[in-house]
Amino acid sequence: MNNLDINTINPYIIRLSRMPSVKLKVSSGSYPARFVRWYELEYIISGSGYIMTGGEKIPARKDTVFIRTPGMEVQGYLPYYSYSVIFDAFYNPDRARHYDINDDVFEPSRITDEPLIFPPSLQVQPMSGIRQLFEDIYQDYLSDEPYRMMKMKASLLEIMCKLFTLIHTEGFNYGNLPSARLHSQRINMLIEYIDSHIDHMFTMKELAEICQLSEGFLCRLFKQLMGVTPFSYISGRKIRCSRQLLIETDLPIKDISFQCGFENESYFYKVFREKTGSSPNEYRKLHRQPYFIPR
Repeated sequence: MNNLDINTINPYIIRLSRMPSVKLKVSSGSYPARFVRWYELEYIISGSGYIMTGGEKIPARKDTVFIRTPGMEVQGYLPYYSYSVIFDAFYNPDRARHYDINDDVFEPSRITDEPLIFPPSLQVQPMSGIRQLFEDIYQDYLSDEPYRMMKMKASLLEIMCKLFTLIHTEGFNYGNLPSARLHSQRINMLIEYIDSHIDHMFTMKELAEICQLSEGFLCRLFKQLMGVTPFSYISGRKIRCSRQLLIETDLPIKDISFQCGFENESYFYKVFREKTGSSPNEYRKLHRQPYFIPR
């Protein structure tokens, strides 16, 4: 990602479309070839066409996100249906004067210092919720609510966060996504079970039995869909539960450790410090009024 500083991303939506409408039965044809001026995200709702992206022929299939950066050459071949968001990823007032939705003139001088944020395409699983976020942006774009731009920006940032997570998850295997989609309901069921039994100390054998999958396949599938291993997810949820109890209750640390399903109090202290950088007692003080200021 060219050592991109994530904190410099400040998206500003320039244009949005839903192309073509699913009510429009388009069986063939193509869009004109063009050069991308700003950043673009295109989510494929359905289709069997393809999109030439930077010289690569990529199928326009359901749940594929096409990611474009300034200067990229692109041409779409129908049929496919999609949401498209055109945005400036690094908004500042000086660049804003160049926004003109009626002007698609490509400016070669603009791309010399543009970071490559994403690869050109990425398949995403339905459970990620990305489609709903595109729909939310689209509906806000159509509205005249006073805070619609803020809402659109929040949804776009969430989409980008999900894409960053998928791209930079170690070992993420895009090729096996059809298998992941097939079993995604089992993983959803497992997540619901984990979240409702957070005080339990799970074993991989138990998790596999709940899903009716082999232990090895479950581990690979879970990481494909969630970006982390089952036990990393469980540990994260347990720490989240403990943080909430530390902030909202006066329960002793020992009781919180027990309620969040840790083996013992000393192990809880160890994991909590690794995850948060502070001990449970320090964390509680930091979030209580009057606020504790560490030296």
